Amino acid sequence: MRHWRCFLVGVLVAAGLMPPVGALGAEERPRLGLALSGGAALGLAHVGALVWLEENRVPVDCVAGASMGGLVGGLYAMGMPADEIRRLVLDLDWDEIFGPWPPFRVLTFRRKQDAVDFPGGSRFGLRHGIRWPSGLDPAQPVNLLLSRLALPYSPLRSFDDLPIPFRCVAVDLVRGERVVLGEGSLAMALRATMAVPGLYTPVESEGRVLVDGGLLDNLPVDVARGMGAEVVIAVDVTGPLSESQFARSPLEILNRSVDVVLHQSVRANRERANVIIEPKLEGLGAEDYEAAAALIDAGYEAAAARAAELRRYALKAPEWKAHLAQRRARRRADGFTPRFLQLAGGCVATCRAVTENLRPFIGRPLNVSELETALMALAGQGRIEGLLYEKAETGGEEGLMIFIQEKDYGPPFIHALIDVNGADTDAVQFNVPMRLSMLDFQGSGAELRADVTLGSRTRLAGEYYHPLGGRQWFVAPQALYLREATPWSPLGSSTGAYSTRELGMGLDIGRTYGRASELRLGVWGGHLRVSPRGESTVPLQDGAHSFLSARWTTDIQDSAVIPTRGTRFHVDGRWYFHTPGAAPGFPALQADVSRFSPLGPHETLFLFGSVGVTFTATAPLASRLETISPLRLGLGLDTQPFGSHHLLGGIGYLRGISRLPAPVGRTVYLGVWY
Repeated sequence: MRHWRCFLVGVLVAAGLMPPVGALGAEERPRLGLALSGGAALGLAHVGALVWLEENRVPVDCVAGASMGGLVGGLYAMGMPADEIRRLVLDLDWDEIFGPWPPFRVLTFRRKQDAVDFPGGSRFGLRHGIRWPSGLDPAQPVNLLLSRLALPYSPLRSFDDLPIPFRCVAVDLVRGERVVLGEGSLAMALRATMAVPGLYTPVESEGRVLVDGGLLDNLPVDVARGMGAEVVIAVDVTGPLSESQFARSPLEILNRSVDVVLHQSVRANRERANVIIEPKLEGLGAEDYEAAAALIDAGYEAAAARAAELRRYALKAPEWKAHLAQRRARRRADGFTPRFLQLAGGCVATCRAVTENLRPFIGRPLNVSELETALMALAGQGRIEGLLYEKAETGGEEGLMIFIQEKDYGPPFIHALIDVNGADTDAVQFNVPMRLSMLDFQGSGAELRADVTLGSRTRLAGEYYHPLGGRQWFVAPQALYLREATPWSPLGSSTGAYSTRELGMGLDIGRTYGRASELRLGVWGGHLRVSPRGESTVPLQDGAHSFLSARWTTDIQDSAVIPTRGTRFHVDGRWYFHTPGAAPGFPALQADVSRFSPLGPHETLFLFGSVGVTFTATAPLASRLETISPLRLGLGLDTQPFGSHHLLGGIGYLRGISRLPAPVGRTVYLGVWY
């Protein structure tokens, strides 16, 4: 009978019909604080621990977090139930959160050209000397996510005004000290605490340069104590410092040194905690955001393993209900109508552009989705590193505050890459192309572009892009010097090689259509010399080279290098007045298209085609038609002349087989095409 009684009590406790053993009333419980450690993706295990605490009626009176622990703790402090946080984490598109920024689809047409011409290349600036970006990733999708979630809680004089009092930690690189963030912009504080140095750009605020607080305090038990917590539950996802052998490479030594520093601060704070929840995360890494479900489960199981200690602080059912009601009462509602726009940061030109684009949001209920689309479009212009938004209050009215972080290294910007083409093993080509872009050069929206290629190919090109009127129309004078050697093997037959030297200039008049399309009408004139190399049978062609051109380009694909969806179309029609090796006056036309369609989450089917016609008996080498690679990876067809006429088509298949750590890389593909 005694055994059946114990069994019945256990069932009632599990069902919530009886309080857990040792459940407390509101008048007798201590103030309970939660300290959440950093750990990148491993920090998602905090969500599982929170779910267990809520299921077992363990209250949290204050939260302190570092890095990802700061983000999860901040969400909980905003009054989000643990299960709601779990759904949010599982529904997030981590590819988009840590994908390239700005997304290719929102870039202006000229910035798309940069991305296509310099795929994966290095980018730096010349403002105040040669400078590189302060991080590999500006984390702008994270900025927008944090702004969206924290919008109801701005402005805040103190993070004590949240449904649960909250603090997060950061490190000020200027003063070299830990900073406890407990007031001001909540979104900016959350962004600062997870700004991993070198990986994400730091947050600059009030003369401070803030990065990930986990560097100096990765398990802020001391901060929770400072908030008045009498009992602190610490969730530590850092794991023990491995004593196994590690490689002695410079990178491994650096990583090991950082681990030692982090574990030293964690070790000291673990001793100050009353209960330590330590998820078992073997086989899971700091970049495994796609394993969110497994990480959450690990956190839940780790909390359950400490059930005997944690249930001492559980509330009785009536007190728990009152606790939740009090927390819900402090939660703020979403939505407001901004009456004014306020900007922080940014130069005059940037602030003017932001004001023009966001003016339609003033005086009507704020549509967050439309606002974020507009902010992404602003970032796609190329000047802005990051944007945060929140609610502002002035004179009793609510407005929209935009925090602007411009790129501090440019303009001017320089793109550069190393290009090695080994399609012909007997003549491997090595080039270093570079591009200088000077924005707003001698006019708003104007741009001076200078291209330099050194190596097997010498190319000097310049263009001054000047918008007219409403900026859709433009004029673009150009100049070019080119010297290169080209293998000549039409349809696979090797007949030698030839050298090309060209000097010319031209003028285009055109119009852009949104961010995806551009039309150009142009005239070009100059001198061209094509000469044989070695024992080549290519004839010498030397003389004037001039033509009219009409070009249309549309690019609505989602990547500059390996798209997974969308179409790219380019057509180029020319009327040659003069060109060496041909009678005066003949037309030529070429069109290229590629279409990518997803078959599933990791599979893509693509089609590509190219057609070209030269309306003359024998096209000179100067006007031979060339194909364009659909993947822009160098398929051996990219710059291969195909003769007077050609028709080319193909089909391909891509499958994602692995992933690189975000944001250094993304998906590794296996592909076949024919």
